Amino acid sequence: MNLKGSSNLKALPNLSNATKMEILKLSDCKSLVEIPSSFSHLQRLEKLRLRGCISLEVIPADMNLEFLYDLDMRGCSRLRNIPVMSTRLYFLNISETAVEDVSASITSWHHVTHLSINSSAKLRGLTHLPRPVEFLDLSYSGIERIPNCIKDRYLLKSLTISGCRRLTSLPELPASLKFLVADDCESLETVFCPFKTSKCWPFNIFEFTNCFKLDQEARRAIIQRPFFHGTTLLPGREVPAEFDHRGRGNTLTIPLERKRSYRGVGFCVVISPNHQITEKFHSGLLIKSRTKHLLIIHYHFERLDHQSPALSRELFFELRSVNDNFRLLNVVPD
Repeated sequence: MNLKGSSNLKALPNLSNATKMEILKLSDCKSLVEIPSSFSHLQRLEKLRLRGCISLEVIPADMNLEFLYDLDMRGCSRLRNIPVMSTRLYFLNISETAVEDVSASITSWHHVTHLSINSSAKLRGLTHLPRPVEFLDLSYSGIERIPNCIKDRYLLKSLTISGCRRLTSLPELPASLKFLVADDCESLETVFCPFKTSKCWPFNIFEFTNCFKLDQEARRAIIQRPFFHGTTLLPGREVPAEFDHRGRGNTLTIPLERKRSYRGVGFCVVISPNHQITEKFHSGLLIKSRTKHLLIIHYHFERLDHQSPALSRELFFELRSVNDNFRLLNVVPD
């Protein structure tokens, strides 16, 4: 059933006989205040769209819709509490709502992999998290603290906290994390040390654009974190001492030690504000930085055994920029 955009709809009809309904779209029903109790009869319902129902305040409790796996309530700006509508949810979007926290019942939702609570200004804390969560979006919310239980969410791959201006610290994160976007977290000062990430993922992207309050310990942990392929971005004008092979422009040659085997390299590039780059991990991305930033790129290659005299004694690198304004290129072998 599709009632999307029915702005004058204040009440829904009795749905007791709609036992075979699988999809219900109620998006932008701006006058809808309450979900009726007859919803409990929709035992075949799989997808429910309530996006933009700005007057919605009441949802019956304990409606266990057995087949519901996709629930979108983005923009239900008066909604304060999220009842358990299904324990089989995979996708839950409660962004732009009046939610201040999520109840402990969310830990019993054993299938939620995607959870979005972004742009929710009243969200201050997040006491509980579903165990199977893989993608968590808290960006542009009022959150002040990430729960310590996040370290035990071993399936978490992506955490987005861009624009969380009240957030001052990051707790220990799971090693499964491959994407962390923390742009414009203007109060962020500390991160848990050591800053661990998995070496098993094909690539990792960690962004701290415009996080100017990061203390020295946090910066060191971010810069030195180990990973396989990937990039890190954070404010900075000076290349860290760890990158001890120096070069200017976009090329660099590194002499190899005969007694050492190399598995990869880490580049550190100083980039200008609003810099557009093209490389393997950030193709065509415009980095909206307000000052100069450090772009650190790690690249893994096959093991080089230098016992063979036939192998080259040096590595040659070349990076390309859309606007060709790399100021300094530094590389350290791994």
